[in-house]
Parts: sequence; structure tokens; C-alpha cells
Amino acid sequence: MKHGLSTQLPIYMKANEIEKACYLVIDVNHTTKSSVERIYNEQKSDLKKNIKLYYVDGAIKKSASKSS
Repeated sequence: MKHGLSTQLPIYMKANEIEKACYLVIDVNHTTKSSVERIYNEQKSDLKKNIKLYYVDGAIKKSASKSS
């Protein structure tokens, strides 16, 4: 995840002449939002200025409502 954010995405952005990008993390119960945010916050400020982080909790959960 860290390599994708700090290395791969900037390479793709440069190759395609893109100034702004987003990095979408869909968590399926392998990590936590705080660890994703920590990795993002460790990045250089110019990278954070040009790449927006989105975190989605994709873990399967029991339904809050039950249909009969």
C-alpha cells in the first residue's frame, strides 16, 4: 500500500501528465483507517497536495435491519 501511494501512483501521474489523483483504499478487514492515514501522513507534502486519500470500510457486517 505504501509503495503504491508513494511510488507507483506518482509514476503513473507523471507518465500520463496528470496533476491531481486519488488513492482509494477499500479495507476488507486487513488494516485500520488509522494505519492508512499514518502511511498517507508520512508522505511528502507535495505528494499529499496532489493526491487525495479516500478510505472505505469494506468489511462485511451483519445487517442492522432484518427483513422478514
